[in-house]
Amino acid sequence: MIVGDVILTSTQIREQLDLKPSTFRKYQDILEKVGYKIKKNSRGHRQYSNYDVLIFEKLIELSKHDGMTLEKSARMIIEQTNRLIPQSDTINEDKSITLTEHLIQKNNGQQLQTIEKLMNEMEERLSKKMDLQHKEVLKQREKQTRLLIEEWREQRKQDQQLLLETAATQEKNSIRKKVSKKLEELKKWYFEI
Repeated sequence: MIVGDVILTSTQIREQLDLKPSTFRKYQDILEKVGYKIKKNSRGHRQYSNYDVLIFEKLIELSKHDGMTLEKSARMIIEQTNRLIPQSDTINEDKSITLTEHLIQKNNGQQLQTIEKLMNEMEERLSKKMDLQHKEVLKQREKQTRLLIEEWREQRKQDQQLLLETAATQEKNSIRKKVSKKLEELKKWYFEI
């Protein structure tokens, strides 16, 4: 127990950590089994501090890693705690703050690494998605360009056909005019005789 620390009940900690009573007891028993001391009042009831909450949170976090059992996690926490603080039932507030700050910084560092990893993964997924979208847009543009070229070729073919027909029609008209003119000339000549 840390001098001047808030005293919490097991119910308060369970609610704070969102644990079932049986799960909380199991964690508590494992911690005590590996040598972690939880202060008791004169009636034998356990009294928990904010530091104890950090220990429970660390136990839960470590036990989620592959290959880590609850007991291994608890032993690791006790080893780290013993290296950071002297063996005694009470810790003065300065050491408690230092330890708490250390645990918070370590936790924040891990969170920052996790966030950075997630950001990199998101950036990579976004980049891949943008590449796919870009490729899809290029495909669509290629398709549209091919369709426009095909339409232009078809229109050009129709225009050429129309020009040919127009030229043929003009030629026919020109020939008709010439034939008509010759007929007129022949009629005049024939009737003049």
